[in-house]
Formats: sequence, C-alpha cells, structure tokens
Amino acid sequence: MIPTISIIGATYAGNKGAAGMLTATIQRLKKQLPEDTSYRVFSLYPEKDRLLKQAGVEIVSLRLIPLMLVLPFLAFLFVLLRRIPGLRSIPLRYQPLRVLAESDILLDLSGISFVDGRVLTLVYNVCCVLPALLIHVPVVKMSQALGPFKSFLNRRLAKTVLSRIELVFARGTGTSEHLQELGLVNWKQSADLAFLLDQNENSDTLETIVPKAERSFIIGVSPSQVLETYCAGSGHDYLGELSSAVNSVSDRFNAQVVILAHSNLGEDKRSRNNDYHVCMKLYELCNKQNTVLLLDDRRPEELRSIISECDVFIASRFHSMISAICTHVPVLVTSWSHKYLEVMAEFGLDNYVAESRDITEESLTEMLTSIIDNRSIISKKMKDKLPEVCKSAQIQIDEVVHLLNCKRYPKPGGTAKKLYEQFYSNIFRICVIGYSTIKTIKQSCASGGLVSALLSERIANGSADGALVANLRITDEGPIPETILVEEPLNVYKYAGSIYSEFNHVDGILNILNSKKGRFDIVALPCQIRIIKKHVQSNEHLADRVGLYIGLWCGHTTDRKLLIDLLKKWRVSLSSIKSFRYRKGHWRGYSEIQLQNGSCLKKRFSRNFGLFQNLYVDCRQRCFSCSDHFAEEADISFGDCWLRTQKREKQKETMALSFSGRGDNAIRNLEKSENVQISQLDPVLAVQAQKRAVIWHTYNTEARSKLAGIFNLNIHSSINVTPRINDYLAAIMILTAYRVFNSRIRFLLLRLPWWVHYPFMAIQKLMLNR
Repeated sequence: MIPTISIIGATYAGNKGAAGMLTATIQRLKKQLPEDTSYRVFSLYPEKDRLLKQAGVEIVSLRLIPLMLVLPFLAFLFVLLRRIPGLRSIPLRYQPLRVLAESDILLDLSGISFVDGRVLTLVYNVCCVLPALLIHVPVVKMSQALGPFKSFLNRRLAKTVLSRIELVFARGTGTSEHLQELGLVNWKQSADLAFLLDQNENSDTLETIVPKAERSFIIGVSPSQVLETYCAGSGHDYLGELSSAVNSVSDRFNAQVVILAHSNLGEDKRSRNNDYHVCMKLYELCNKQNTVLLLDDRRPEELRSIISECDVFIASRFHSMISAICTHVPVLVTSWSHKYLEVMAEFGLDNYVAESRDITEESLTEMLTSIIDNRSIISKKMKDKLPEVCKSAQIQIDEVVHLLNCKRYPKPGGTAKKLYEQFYSNIFRICVIGYSTIKTIKQSCASGGLVSALLSERIANGSADGALVANLRITDEGPIPETILVEEPLNVYKYAGSIYSEFNHVDGILNILNSKKGRFDIVALPCQIRIIKKHVQSNEHLADRVGLYIGLWCGHTTDRKLLIDLLKKWRVSLSSIKSFRYRKGHWRGYSEIQLQNGSCLKKRFSRNFGLFQNLYVDCRQRCFSCSDHFAEEADISFGDCWLRTQKREKQKETMALSFSGRGDNAIRNLEKSENVQISQLDPVLAVQAQKRAVIWHTYNTEARSKLAGIFNLNIHSSINVTPRINDYLAAIMILTAYRVFNSRIRFLLLRLPWWVHYPFMAIQKLMLNR
C-alpha cells in the first residue's frame, strides 16, 4: 500500500514561514517513505502554488470560503449518507472531500492556533481538521504554538477538537504548559519544522543582488505586517522606531541594509500574511543610498540562502528568525508573541528579543550594537545548540512515518510477540525497512538492495577500504560461488543478489584478510560470522582489518549439487551459461539464466529451486542444529520482508536489525543517505516477517534433535524449549524429505512436476507457522 499524505494549513505562496514548514515536511518525508508516496496540499492560492510547488506534489484548490463552509458541510453529509448505497458517493464528487477521503493521514501545518481573542482564526483552526475527523482520517497537528485557553469558547473547542487528533506537537514550553492545563495526553513537544529545511545551494546569493564592493557589512531586515498592526493598536510606531535604529547602526558601521519580504502576496493584496506593503514603508524610511529592497516572491530555501549571507539580521517574522539561527547569523528579534522568546531562550539568546512594548530606537540600537560586538559568541551558541533542536524537530517526522507504517505493515501476531519476548527482546536494538533508490542496485538485488547501498556508501566515504562478499563465478563446470574483495563503490552492485549454495566463504575471507592491508566490511551468514569473529579475536593483527560485520538472515544453506541437478533437469549445458541469478523479481520472483547464445531462461523460484530449498533438499547437516537465524553476532544484519502486505507493493524492501553501537551508526548513516528510502519499525515485525524461519531455528531445532537418532543424524540443540506436536510433525517431514532426496530415488523425485511436491511442502510450512 503506497501512502497518500494530505497537508492543510500551509501554502507555498504567501507566508514563507508556512512554506518553509511545508517544504521541510515533504523533504524529510520523501527521505523516509517510498518514492511513489502521494503528497497532496490543500491550497488557498492554487494558481501560485502550482508554480512554486515541489516536484511530485499535487495542489488541491481549497480557498477560504469553501474550506470554512463547503468542505465541513459535505463531510457531515457524507457521514449521514455513508450507509445508504448509491448516495454516499454524491458528496465525494467534490474534489477536496474525495482527496481527503483517499488520504491515509492529514497533516495540519496551520500557524499559531486556538488562541484566545481570535475568533475568526479559531473557526479556521477547527475547519482545517473537522472534515477529516468526521470521516475518520487520522490527523496530526504538526509543531505550532497553541493557547492560552482562557476564554470559554476557545477552551471548549480546543479540548473537543485537539483531544480527537491522533497527535499534537507543542512548539515550546509555553504551549506544553497550555496543553497540560487543558488536560490533553495526546501531545509531544517538538521544535519547529522549519529547522529541518534544506538550504538551496543553487539559489541567488547576495553577491548577485548586492555588488561586492558594497558588501563590507550586511544588515538583513524582515519586517512584519502582523507586528505593525499589533503595535499600531497599542499606539507604538513600529516602523519609525525600527527604521531609526537601522539607519543609526548602518551609518555607524558603514553597513549595507537588505530588506526582504518573508511573507509575500504581492502589491494588490492586503493581508496579515502580506509583508509587501510594510517592506515598502520601511524602505521609504531608511537611507536609500545603502538599502536594497527584495520584493520578489522567493521560495523559503532561497530566502534562507540570502539570510545566511547577512552579517546580522533583524527578524520580525518568526521563520526568518529560524533561518537566521539555522545559518548561524546573529539575530535581533522584534516580537508580538511568546513563541519568539521560547525559541531564542533555547539558544540562550532571549536577551536579544524585543517585545512590542520595548520596540524603541534606543533599545533596538543598543541590542543591535551588542549583537554586532558579540557576533562570534552568538554564532557559536547557535551552532552548538542547533543539532539538538533539529533532532527535536525530527521527532514529528518520525512519528508521522511510524503512524503510516502502522497502516502499511500488519500488526504483529500473538505468536510473533511471544517469540520476540522469549528469544530477542534483549538482543534487537533497531529495526528498519527500506530499499535502495539506485536503479542498477534495485534491478540486481533479490530484495531491496540495502546491503549493496550500505557497502557502496561506506567505501565511497572512506569508512571501509572494501567489502568481502560472495560472488558467482561462471565456469565450464557451471556457477561456482567464491569470495571476492570489492574496492570500488560502483562495482558493488555487480555482485548484488543472493547466493543459496554452500561454499567455503570463511577461508576465502580469512585468506584475503591475511594477505591484504586495509579495513574491510565482511558480509557473511550467521555461522560464518561467528567463526570469523573467533579467528579475528585470536589473531590481534586482524582486528584493525575488519570494519562492519554484516550478517545475512539465513534459514539454511544448500549443497551446490541441487543447483547442478536442476540445471540438468532444465536441460541447460553448464558450459553454455553466461550468467546466473538464484532469485530476481518481485516477492518470490524467478531464477534467471543468461546463455552464451544470447537467450534467457527464467524459472519461477517458488516452483523450482525455491520449492526444493523449502523442502530442505540437500540442506547442510550443521544447519539442522543452528539456532541463529538473524546473525546475532554481527553488527548489523539484513533479510527479506515476508509480510503479506509486501505482495501488493511495487518495490521490494529489505529489513535490517542492529546488534551493536556500530550497527546503530550504520543504520543512522543509511537514514541520512540520499540513495536509500528507510523507515524504523517495531522489532517484533522482524520476527513476524520471518516467523516460520524463527520457529525452525528454535522449537523445531529442539524437535529435530530429539528425533535425529531415528534418521541416523547427529543434531544438537542449544534451545531450552519444549517442542509442541506441530514441531514434531514438521521435524518428521523435514528429515524425511532430507533422507529421501538423498536416496536412490532422488533422480525420479527431482523430475516430478512441482505440484506433486507442493502440498507436502505447504503442510510442512503450516506446521512451522504455529
């Protein structure tokens, strides 16, 4: 199921703070969700937004009056008609309601909300989320200032609406206190989304706007129509005091002044979200010889790039303040709300916030001069605190991804939960799922390509000098597995794909480690990782030559003779093979044989090699005693996601588990990669995805060990569990098939049609599924 995300309360046009939050939200979600995830933005300014929107975003027209009247009414009508066949579809003919009904989640990015004394804004706040709540679409209110809730109307509406939202994010301690007073429990504190905005490196810079000769010192200013209106109501001359202070300081420091509109709807519109006119007024009051006015409608990333080149900045718009902080530009803040002070206090800079009543030429000049004198100290405070604040802002993105993943992936069943608690709860650290977005890796891999992506990036960034991996070498005797060293990032994908045949990978790895200098990542099966680690620990000179231990989840390994016999069954001459893949394609996929004559043979994996592998034909005897499916001694391990929902997905995905601090770091680096889509999951889902294999390695191992003597096999179990009846039945079927396929009738059994073997295999798997 591909997620569909709808967003309301923010647009690309107009307020660039809201645009920054919108842009950052989609930027971050795209890094963590499938690339074909659908993003839909309900827009008050659809024509402008279609010109400014990010790639892959659909703009849905929803102007103010339809938002506040039409959509809520039709949502209510839809609820009334939903049980009447033929009528329930009538309200869905209205596009905004239809889009909302198709959504998996609605993200509300509205500005400061549910505030006393702002009745029209309060109605708008309710209308943004009410239709979704009526038709049962989950809503998340992203980080914003909320409250206070002193008035009866605001308090009642806030408690009624916010308590029904899936999750509310408070943007500061003040909002957190307000939500606590309201008695809400469905909230978390998180920094503003705009802290996550990626800066546009290709946008215009001040060097292209202000001649270099005039750029000795730059004072940036972002005035606010909201603050001018607020000050005018209390008799304060906001623009007069601000311009006097700017003129005084710019003359003293021979500075160039740059005035920019951080909320811009153009000359023709009057609105609290339009700073065009207030910028014009401020420009008229400033010394025009050293002042530049920027009134172009720019994207938030472009505005951040311009702000980053200022030496100091005066911010009356909240998100221009955040851009200054994110780019370590010392900032003087003129404010009308507690939200400014909350953020600046986090950086220890609350003494550089001038509230509306304190906006005078004298106070602003004094504060601005102090900022100029202490620029390096202020910048360092911003730089030191910023990672922590960005981590806080990322919380809400992670929560949204988690909520969507709960819909994409099934809830773990009772058996999986029991197995997890019994065997893995103290072992698994982080569980993720994802895939590589690199086309060549996606086409080559048996699943999502995360192993190849990790190896390639670690070689490219110098974390490892190479990777020790398995490869299929094509010879006149057919495909032969071997160990190779890959030292170039671009070569990694050539060796992607699973190898299911047994070979001496341990000796191959140890030979290379002993003969080559460098630090190499090791990709191996659980039993091979265990042997290699013991050898490295007893040979100190090898310790510095191992990077990451990367395990591959392993049901069991199979003798090469099964592949050779199947190739003969398919009438493929061993010397005619050009290349071979055990498994390609979606879900179970197919085996692919490229021949020297240019032809290609494809065999359904589940009816051929995979069928006999699942019958445990030619299983290596040591595998019958193995209890380690997930490569628990590795730093990180990878495996297939056999969840039912994956059948419907277009993109194969790989699951990964970390078992050490180095494994945790590897996952974090994958999360930052531009070539990977990755999401965190409940670790229990790893057990759910591999439930039959987990039972085979635990309860069934114990059952096999108790029955081994009957089949003249030597099987040991280190699992202290009591097998159930179904475990004994599965063990009998597994060991019987193993013995029969190694008897004189093997030739006949291999040539029987797949549907003869399939029922036996299906019953065996049913016994392993309980």
